[in-house]
Amino acid sequence: MNLFTRAPRPNPDRLLSTSMRTPQEGTLVVWPPRPSAKATLGLAGLTLAITGAIGYVNAGDGGALIMCAATLLVLTPVLLRQRNSHAVVTPTAFGKAGLLGRPRMRSKADAASVLLVTLPPRMRTELKPTPTLVVLDHAGRPLMRLAGPLYQERDLHRLAVALRLPATSYPGVLSYQEVQRRHPGAIPWTSRHLYLATVLIGVGLVAGVLAIAVVVFTLDYFLL
Repeated sequence: MNLFTRAPRPNPDRLLSTSMRTPQEGTLVVWPPRPSAKATLGLAGLTLAITGAIGYVNAGDGGALIMCAATLLVLTPVLLRQRNSHAVVTPTAFGKAGLLGRPRMRSKADAASVLLVTLPPRMRTELKPTPTLVVLDHAGRPLMRLAGPLYQERDLHRLAVALRLPATSYPGVLSYQEVQRRHPGAIPWTSRHLYLATVLIGVGLVAGVLAIAVVVFTLDYFLL
Protein backbone atom coordinates (compact mmCIF):
# COMPACT_ATOMS: atom_id res chain seq x y z
CA MET A 1 0.00 0.00 0.00
CA ASN A 2 1.33 3.45 -0.90
CA LEU A 3 1.08 5.53 2.26
CA PHE A 4 1.64 8.74 0.32
CA THR A 5 -1.33 8.43 -2.05
CA ARG A 6 -3.83 11.25 -1.76
CA ALA A 7 -6.37 13.12 -3.82
CA PRO A 8 -5.06 14.88 -6.96
CA ARG A 9 -4.23 18.54 -6.67
CA PRO A 10 -4.57 21.33 -9.21
CA ASN A 11 -1.91 21.58 -11.92
CA PRO A 12 1.07 23.24 -10.20
CA ASP A 13 2.27 24.69 -13.50
CA ARG A 14 -0.72 26.99 -13.49
CA LEU A 15 -0.15 28.10 -9.93
CA LEU A 16 3.58 28.85 -10.01
CA SER A 17 5.24 27.60 -6.82
CA THR A 18 2.20 26.30 -4.97
CA SER A 19 -0.96 24.29 -5.38
CA MET A 20 -3.96 26.18 -4.04
CA ARG A 21 -7.50 24.97 -3.59
CA THR A 22 -10.66 26.89 -2.83
CA PRO A 23 -13.17 24.42 -1.32
CA GLN A 24 -15.68 27.20 -0.75
CA GLU A 25 -16.16 30.82 -1.66
CA GLY A 26 -13.58 33.06 -0.02
CA THR A 27 -11.33 30.23 1.27
CA LEU A 28 -7.66 29.99 0.38
CA VAL A 29 -5.60 26.83 0.90
CA VAL A 30 -1.87 26.99 0.17
CA TRP A 31 0.21 23.83 -0.22
CA PRO A 32 3.99 24.35 -0.22
CA PRO A 33 5.96 22.77 -3.08
CA ARG A 34 7.29 19.33 -2.27
CA PRO A 35 9.33 16.55 -3.89
CA SER A 36 7.59 13.59 -5.45
CA ALA A 37 6.67 10.58 -3.33
CA LYS A 38 9.10 8.46 -5.35
CA ALA A 39 12.01 10.80 -4.60
CA THR A 40 11.03 11.03 -0.92
CA LEU A 41 10.81 7.26 -0.49
CA GLY A 42 14.07 6.79 -2.38
CA LEU A 43 15.91 9.21 -0.11
CA ALA A 44 14.39 7.64 3.00
CA GLY A 45 15.38 4.16 1.84
CA LEU A 46 18.93 5.26 1.07
CA THR A 47 19.25 6.89 4.49
CA LEU A 48 18.00 3.74 6.23
CA ALA A 49 20.40 1.58 4.24
CA ILE A 50 23.39 3.74 5.16
CA THR A 51 22.56 4.03 8.87
CA GLY A 52 21.69 0.34 9.06
CA ALA A 53 25.02 -0.60 7.46
CA ILE A 54 26.90 1.61 9.91
CA GLY A 55 25.10 -0.02 12.83
CA TYR A 56 25.75 -3.52 11.48
CA VAL A 57 29.46 -2.90 10.99
CA ASN A 58 29.84 -1.62 14.55
CA ALA A 59 27.45 -3.89 16.49
CA GLY A 60 25.98 -6.54 14.22
CA ASP A 61 22.26 -7.14 13.80
CA GLY A 62 21.38 -5.35 17.05
CA GLY A 63 23.30 -2.27 16.00
CA ALA A 64 21.62 -2.21 12.61
CA LEU A 65 18.21 -2.47 14.26
CA ILE A 66 18.97 0.37 16.67
CA MET A 67 20.31 2.65 13.95
CA CYS A 68 17.32 2.00 11.69
CA ALA A 69 14.91 2.65 14.56
CA ALA A 70 16.66 5.91 15.42
CA THR A 71 16.63 6.97 11.76
CA LEU A 72 12.91 6.28 11.47
CA LEU A 73 12.32 8.22 14.67
CA VAL A 74 13.93 11.26 13.06
CA LEU A 75 12.69 10.83 9.48
CA THR A 76 9.01 10.11 10.15
CA PRO A 77 8.05 13.52 11.61
CA VAL A 78 10.08 15.31 8.91
CA LEU A 79 8.39 13.41 6.07
CA LEU A 80 4.92 13.80 7.56
CA ARG A 81 5.42 17.53 8.03
CA GLN A 82 6.70 17.92 4.50
CA ARG A 83 3.80 15.90 3.12
CA ASN A 84 0.89 17.34 5.12
CA SER A 85 1.80 20.97 5.83
CA HIS A 86 -0.53 23.61 4.40
CA ALA A 87 -2.15 26.88 5.43
CA VAL A 88 -5.85 27.77 5.37
CA VAL A 89 -7.62 31.13 5.41
CA THR A 90 -11.43 31.34 5.43
CA PRO A 91 -13.64 34.43 5.75
CA THR A 92 -13.83 33.93 9.53
CA ALA A 93 -10.80 31.82 10.53
CA PHE A 94 -7.24 30.84 9.71
CA GLY A 95 -4.89 28.01 10.57
CA LYS A 96 -2.14 25.68 9.49
CA ALA A 97 -1.69 21.92 9.34
CA GLY A 98 1.43 20.05 10.32
CA LEU A 99 2.31 16.40 10.91
CA LEU A 100 -1.20 14.94 10.78
CA GLY A 101 -2.54 17.20 8.02
CA ARG A 102 -5.45 18.54 10.05
CA PRO A 103 -5.36 22.34 10.35
CA ARG A 104 -5.72 23.94 13.74
CA MET A 105 -8.07 26.84 13.10
CA ARG A 106 -8.24 30.14 14.98
CA SER A 107 -10.94 32.80 14.76
CA LYS A 108 -10.01 35.98 12.94
CA ALA A 109 -11.54 37.87 15.85
CA ASP A 110 -8.53 36.75 17.93
CA ALA A 111 -6.06 38.29 15.48
CA ALA A 112 -5.01 41.93 15.41
CA SER A 113 -2.25 42.18 12.80
CA VAL A 114 0.18 40.42 10.50
CA LEU A 115 3.96 40.67 10.60
CA LEU A 116 5.91 40.06 7.38
CA VAL A 117 9.66 39.97 7.84
CA THR A 118 12.71 38.50 6.12
CA LEU A 119 15.20 36.91 8.50
CA PRO A 120 18.87 35.98 7.94
CA PRO A 121 19.71 32.38 6.95
CA ARG A 122 19.43 30.24 10.07
CA MET A 123 22.38 27.99 9.13
CA ARG A 124 25.44 28.34 6.94
CA THR A 125 24.02 25.73 4.58
CA GLU A 126 21.07 28.02 3.80
CA LEU A 127 21.96 30.38 0.98
CA LYS A 128 18.87 32.59 1.08
CA PRO A 129 17.18 34.65 3.82
CA THR A 130 14.03 33.24 5.37
CA PRO A 131 10.68 34.94 4.62
CA THR A 132 8.39 34.75 7.65
CA LEU A 133 4.72 35.53 8.33
CA VAL A 134 3.43 35.86 11.90
CA VAL A 135 -0.20 36.49 12.87
CA LEU A 136 -0.30 38.42 16.15
CA ASP A 137 -3.11 38.74 18.67
CA HIS A 138 -4.21 41.97 20.35
CA ALA A 139 -1.43 41.65 22.94
CA GLY A 140 1.25 41.10 20.29
CA ARG A 141 1.56 37.37 20.92
CA PRO A 142 1.95 35.00 17.94
CA LEU A 143 -1.11 32.98 16.92
CA MET A 144 0.31 31.43 13.75
CA ARG A 145 3.77 31.41 12.24
CA LEU A 146 4.75 30.36 8.70
CA ALA A 147 8.27 30.54 7.32
CA GLY A 148 10.58 29.49 4.53
CA PRO A 149 11.99 27.42 3.09
CA LEU A 150 8.78 25.41 3.49
CA TYR A 151 6.67 28.40 2.39
CA GLN A 152 7.87 30.77 -0.30
CA GLU A 153 7.64 34.54 -0.07
CA ARG A 154 4.90 34.85 -2.69
CA ASP A 155 2.79 32.33 -0.73
CA LEU A 156 3.14 34.36 2.47
CA HIS A 157 2.08 37.57 0.73
CA ARG A 158 -1.00 35.83 -0.69
CA LEU A 159 -1.93 34.61 2.77
CA ALA A 160 -1.38 38.07 4.25
CA VAL A 161 -3.75 39.58 1.69
CA ALA A 162 -6.35 36.87 2.31
CA LEU A 163 -6.24 37.50 6.08
CA ARG A 164 -7.39 41.12 5.57
CA LEU A 165 -5.60 42.32 8.72
CA PRO A 166 -3.33 45.35 9.28
CA ALA A 167 0.13 44.28 8.12
CA THR A 168 3.59 45.41 9.20
CA SER A 169 6.52 44.68 6.92
CA TYR A 170 10.18 45.72 6.88
CA PRO A 171 12.41 46.27 3.84
CA GLY A 172 15.46 44.09 3.50
CA VAL A 173 16.66 41.53 6.02
CA LEU A 174 16.04 42.11 9.74
CA SER A 175 18.14 40.40 12.41
CA TYR A 176 16.56 38.07 14.95
CA GLN A 177 17.57 40.43 17.74
CA GLU A 178 15.90 43.38 16.03
CA VAL A 179 12.65 41.45 15.47
CA GLN A 180 12.70 40.33 19.10
CA ARG A 181 13.17 43.94 20.20
CA ARG A 182 10.31 45.27 18.06
CA HIS A 183 7.97 42.29 18.44
CA PRO A 184 8.86 40.26 21.56
CA GLY A 185 8.00 36.58 21.20
CA ALA A 186 7.11 36.78 17.50
CA ILE A 187 10.07 34.53 16.62
CA PRO A 188 10.49 31.37 18.75
CA TRP A 189 13.55 30.77 20.91
CA THR A 190 14.54 27.74 18.81
CA SER A 191 14.82 29.90 15.68
CA ARG A 192 16.74 32.65 17.45
CA HIS A 193 19.20 30.10 18.93
CA LEU A 194 19.16 27.42 16.24
CA TYR A 195 22.64 26.03 16.87
CA LEU A 196 22.05 25.59 20.60
CA ALA A 197 18.62 24.07 19.96
CA THR A 198 20.15 21.67 17.41
CA VAL A 199 22.81 20.58 19.91
CA LEU A 200 20.21 19.99 22.62
CA ILE A 201 18.03 17.97 20.27
CA GLY A 202 21.05 15.98 19.11
CA VAL A 203 22.05 15.20 22.68
CA GLY A 204 18.50 14.07 23.41
CA LEU A 205 18.45 11.79 20.36
CA VAL A 206 21.82 10.27 21.23
CA ALA A 207 20.65 9.67 24.79
CA GLY A 208 17.50 8.02 23.45
CA VAL A 209 19.49 5.76 21.11
CA LEU A 210 21.86 4.78 23.92
CA ALA A 211 18.92 3.98 26.18
CA ILE A 212 17.39 1.76 23.48
CA ALA A 213 20.78 0.07 22.97
CA VAL A 214 21.12 -0.66 26.68
CA VAL A 215 17.63 -2.18 26.79
CA VAL A 216 18.23 -4.32 23.67
CA PHE A 217 21.58 -5.66 24.82
CA THR A 218 20.30 -6.27 28.37
CA LEU A 219 17.35 -8.27 27.08
CA ASP A 220 19.63 -10.13 24.69
CA TYR A 221 21.97 -11.05 27.57
CA PHE A 222 19.23 -12.33 29.89
CA LEU A 223 17.31 -14.18 27.19
CA LEU A 224 20.33 -16.17 26.04
